[in-house]
Amino acid sequence: MKTAPQMQQMITHLLEAHGIALSDPAAFLWLALPGRAERLVIERIDGRYLSLALAHAAQTSNSSQDPQLFFATAAAGWTPIHLDGAEPVGDLTQFAEAWAQRLLVEGWLTRAEKLPEPPWVGDEEALWASVFDGDDDDHTQTEENQADEAGDLPF
Repeated sequence: MKTAPQMQQMITHLLEAHGIALSDPAAFLWLALPGRAERLVIERIDGRYLSLALAHAAQTSNSSQDPQLFFATAAAGWTPIHLDGAEPVGDLTQFAEAWAQRLLVEGWLTRAEKLPEPPWVGDEEALWASVFDGDDDDHTQTEENQADEAGDLPF
């Protein structure tokens, strides 16, 4: 898979401009662009993975994230690995680089304003942690199993 250097540079610049360390495993940035309803969300999932999404307010108090693009971040470059909530695309790297160009043209680097954390960030569990709510299995794992699955993504 190919890396997405333009998107990597854009996200890195946005985080640094708002005083957030890319290496922080809990890095989170929520941005608004004046005159635009959608919000740009950058979230470090863990030391290896990061997601970028456009959040849209629904008519209820909920929000949706579409698209949401996940990256494997490595010293050799960031590789887009999964796209969620958007129409399927043939080449994730091309999609990521086109999205980076669009964000640049729209002014996210120069005009975006940092917002306080959205309501869904108040819970320290990952957004996908509630997938198992309501079933009978308590999903407890031994420490050994947790170490094996520590790098696994929830999709």
